[in-house]
Amino acid sequence: MNELVLYKDKECKLAMINNEKGNKITVETTDGKKVVIQKNQVIYRSLKDVEHKLSYYQVAVKSVDSEELYDLLNTMAASFTFEELAELYFSENFTLEQIFSLVFTAACDEIRFYIQGNRVFLRTADEIATLAEEKRKKEEEENARKAAIDSAWEWIRANVDKGIFTSPLEFVPACNEPPTEAVRILLPLKDLLIHGDEYSKKNESFKRIDEICEKCGIVCNMDKSAWSYRLLFHLGVLCNDDELVKRRNNLKTAYPVLPEDSLPLPVSDEIEREDMQDLNVFTIDSEQTKDIDDGLSWKSCDDGYKFYVHIADPDAFIRRGSVLDKEAFTRGTSVYMSTERVNMFPPEVIQSHFNLTAGEKRPSVTLEICTDKDYNVKSTRFCFVWIKVRHRLTYNEADKALNGENTENFDWLEAMQHFQKFALKCETKRVDNGAYLIERPDIHLIIKDDGRIDLDLLYSNSASHIIVREMMIMFNKLTAETMILHNVPSIFISQSSPDALLEGNPTVDYDKHRDFSRYELIQFLITMKKSVTGTTAGPHFTMGLSYYTQATSPIRRYLDITEHRLLKGLITGKKELMPDEDEIKVILATITAKAANAALCERESKNFWMLRYLEQNMDKKYKVLITKKITGGFLGEIDDLCVRIPVFGATNLKIGSYVNVKLKKVSPITGESRAEVVFD
Repeated sequence: MNELVLYKDKECKLAMINNEKGNKITVETTDGKKVVIQKNQVIYRSLKDVEHKLSYYQVAVKSVDSEELYDLLNTMAASFTFEELAELYFSENFTLEQIFSLVFTAACDEIRFYIQGNRVFLRTADEIATLAEEKRKKEEEENARKAAIDSAWEWIRANVDKGIFTSPLEFVPACNEPPTEAVRILLPLKDLLIHGDEYSKKNESFKRIDEICEKCGIVCNMDKSAWSYRLLFHLGVLCNDDELVKRRNNLKTAYPVLPEDSLPLPVSDEIEREDMQDLNVFTIDSEQTKDIDDGLSWKSCDDGYKFYVHIADPDAFIRRGSVLDKEAFTRGTSVYMSTERVNMFPPEVIQSHFNLTAGEKRPSVTLEICTDKDYNVKSTRFCFVWIKVRHRLTYNEADKALNGENTENFDWLEAMQHFQKFALKCETKRVDNGAYLIERPDIHLIIKDDGRIDLDLLYSNSASHIIVREMMIMFNKLTAETMILHNVPSIFISQSSPDALLEGNPTVDYDKHRDFSRYELIQFLITMKKSVTGTTAGPHFTMGLSYYTQATSPIRRYLDITEHRLLKGLITGKKELMPDEDEIKVILATITAKAANAALCERESKNFWMLRYLEQNMDKKYKVLITKKITGGFLGEIDDLCVRIPVFGATNLKIGSYVNVKLKKVSPITGESRAEVVFD
């Protein structure tokens, strides 16, 4: 088979048929390639073998003047067969080359002609005018697009400083408003950073990197991901790594549009609440805390004291199945990254209704604890109340007052002092029951406007931290016990004993429950089993509790809202407020997966910014605890920062000892780091 064929594939192409099978035709194109086309793509074919090679017809088939052809035919008829067309334009002795030339002309000029079957149709004057205008607009748009692309490449060339690939990364982007087309050009690099080595179009990203290098006269002489990050950050296309974390983990950031006139939200759970607005309620949080969901208050009685633990009650405003409820369930939990929060609820609703904001009347799920003068618990009860927070305190403010560093006569100090004594008694009781006090610094990364990073280290063993921790544990413990006492299907958190303890061959001293050295704590944590969230109640090994749940963070955890609904239905008798056992299982399965994804986002964000901090402080010496032998060196943990890092440069380091190191390599985007021992 050696037929000549004209077919349409975006544009009209001339080819030679090699093979035909069913609806598919294999053709050889003018550039020597073999292409498979469908029969419906064929415009015209010779229907018999031709005498010349394709190269001959490539030259011989020439487009004629389409305007002249149209003017000639317009006065004759509305359509013509291919043969009629050739006979009219050339003569009755037309050649194969000539008929192909005419069909090619008509097929290419879609403004004046269109082909249907084996006939060429002429368009009307109105159709031609309309199509010509559409073509003009498309050409203008295409020219504008090409100009924008050219301008974007020029912008990239003008703003790429070759030094960014050899010198330390600038702390703020060199450019703030990249052109839209420049962002599109650089998109493959961003996709590479989002998807990493698993990216299916990684090669396309590498080709774009090569293209950028060629056009900008630069060289990619490092890991392509690290190179891409530097470039995108420098050009302002990428603000920070948390943007990548959100995309990488499909983190939902947009919130639903609430119905008109839905704010302010009405209290909708129809529960009769006690008025406790006369209590002197205070909150204790870090300075960075935005979601304020717990407060404390105290008062003296004739035979002892009353301690109150107040937990924000967002469920008071949320009907099950409402827009806000569905949104919270979809998210499952808030995500706290280093540079931003992605809340479970819309931020404006949290601020206006849910937060225990000082000076504002708020509904609360409250635990009342009655003790004697020696802080022994006599009775407890859950109640639903109205409160008004009077003081928002930070941990630092509370600790200074408790330590006598601030002598001002605060009206909350007496209550705080009683809470301190009560919390220490609760802590001691837990330790006596087997609890382990895990004290590792809570590291807050503060990213400044200039990109510099500061660290705020909060230690969980300060007086105010112990107060908040023990009161939250008390609330959660009693919530779990209430569910068990009344046989209510619920969500529990348990933790089994470590295998090393059960086997009678512990690698750590399990008789020691507090004041661990850093090395002892690391070894202790290695042996711990993960806690389990489920519908079966069981003991929690590390906390020294028979039963435990979580109900103290309803602004940021949907499981806590579920516990509130169970408490409300149980205590008020409004069973319709309570999800049933099947609903709880669905909630648990869904939210557990959401919580795991949120934890991954937070971990990725913190890891990146901790390495970014180290990258900014490469010249410092760091005190590192050696924890493990690895190939070629050791694994260590930087003191206070709790960052693990490979340490090289010495062969005789003792496990459990401290050494001073100097950082040799830190790459936040790839997660790589290493240090070498400093010998003084």
